[in-house]
Amino acid sequence: MKRGINLIFLSSLLLLLCACTTAQTVDGTAVSGVVVSSDPTEVLEGSSYATTLFGRYGMEAAIEGKYLDALTIFDGESAGAGCIVRVYEKRSYDEAMQDFGAGAGFLFSIERLSQAELEHHICNSIDGLAVFARDDEFYYARGFATDVQLYRSNGKMESAVWTELQSLGEEVTADFITRNDLVPYTLDSFYEQETTYDGAHLCYAYYEVPIDAEPTLTLLLSQPVRQGEGGIWCVERVYDPYYDLTYYYFPACRDVSVGSAEEFYAAAQAQCDAGERFDLLEPVDVCIDFVETYVGRTVGAGNFVLQ
Repeated sequence: MKRGINLIFLSSLLLLLCACTTAQTVDGTAVSGVVVSSDPTEVLEGSSYATTLFGRYGMEAAIEGKYLDALTIFDGESAGAGCIVRVYEKRSYDEAMQDFGAGAGFLFSIERLSQAELEHHICNSIDGLAVFARDDEFYYARGFATDVQLYRSNGKMESAVWTELQSLGEEVTADFITRNDLVPYTLDSFYEQETTYDGAHLCYAYYEVPIDAEPTLTLLLSQPVRQGEGGIWCVERVYDPYYDLTYYYFPACRDVSVGSAEEFYAAAQAQCDAGERFDLLEPVDVCIDFVETYVGRTVGAGNFVLQ
């Protein structure tokens, strides 16, 4: 199955607005979270600043002193929801703020994701976010720009400083893994799996028009909690033949507040065991609910064919 941009499930992580905070150097000297520079326009050279730690949630990101004069850095709550540190090239940020009231020069961020937030990310194939590590509870991702962020008021868009700063995000995240005793992790293993859940699967073709036409979508169903009789069914993946894309579905696709798939489906199974939600025991009913909820069509059992 191919990985693709989710065109069905709308929603993406919000761009985070940032403000200034306080960071702590290695030797304990307080410095401003936004490091001021007189004119960082030449190739970066060593500075008198020590390596500085920026962080949140008990996690620390280290940035070498030689870079500090050229950066605007936000950490703590000012970095935004779920963000540990957010870093900009200072001159681009300042000049764009002056000219437009919005900062440019975004270089990278380090974001903390819960299981539900990770599943939301997978569902929506969000650009500009690469998961690189995990611990027992959370995942960590590097945010990066997907458009041109270098900005100069004078229109001269060549900068040796900018060029040198391009690799800073990868350097900081590599150190972040070691410094915080994390396990390196990427989503490659997930995308390489044939299915999201183990056990039996059912495949239903969904038709908006008569059955002799091409199916609109193909829904892959599985039993995420209990296999066999009495186990609830869910849609785990959707194939769109028109775009030749496979979409990954989790309950947190639209709203992370519903929790992770494990939490959501465990609660649903408990409801079913208590004599509620019998519709979850019937694969066709699950297909109907999915299409009506996420595609916005009123359908019936006749719109689906077991393959």
